[in-house]
Amino acid sequence: MKSRLGICLLIALSTAPALARSLPKSEPAPVARSCPEMGEGFVRLAGSDTCVKLGGSVRVEGMKQSGGGSGSSER
Repeated sequence: MKSRLGICLLIALSTAPALARSLPKSEPAPVARSCPEMGEGFVRLAGSDTCVKLGGSVRVEGMKQSGGGSGSSER
């Protein structure tokens, strides 16, 4: 079983460079233009006059509750 896995891994690793060379080159992503008229952090959407600003926040709350019961172990 281990030898089959090793052979498959060897084949996959040996063909990876050939596959990478055959892939077409992609165009670089367009650079976002700023929107100084809207303020800091706004960017103009490509091909339009629309300006956007993305933002957000994360809030985490936690609570620990002690074990319940009366606290008395006498009977």
